[in-house]
Amino acid sequence: MLTSHHVLPEPDRLTIGADGVLTGRTGQYVKVLRDLAGVYHDADAFRTAVDVRGQDQVAYRVEEHRTRRTRVRTTQSSVGRVEWPSS
Repeated sequence: MLTSHHVLPEPDRLTIGADGVLTGRTGQYVKVLRDLAGVYHDADAFRTAVDVRGQDQVAYRVEEHRTRRTRVRTTQSSVGRVEWPSS
């Protein structure tokens, strides 16, 4: 039960546009292929991917939208696979 001396905080707001994009980004980071060295089990396939796409190819991007009490992170992955090419 709330009494007259209890104050409810205002809700946090995140704005989502008609295109589905969150606005008001408060931070982000980007990982490129060179940042992922040593992550993949198949090191030869990874080197091939770097040779073909370049070490500065964006692998994924994370955007953060933070309010007072809420933090939402969205990840955008680049299309691609690290694997042996099919014969």
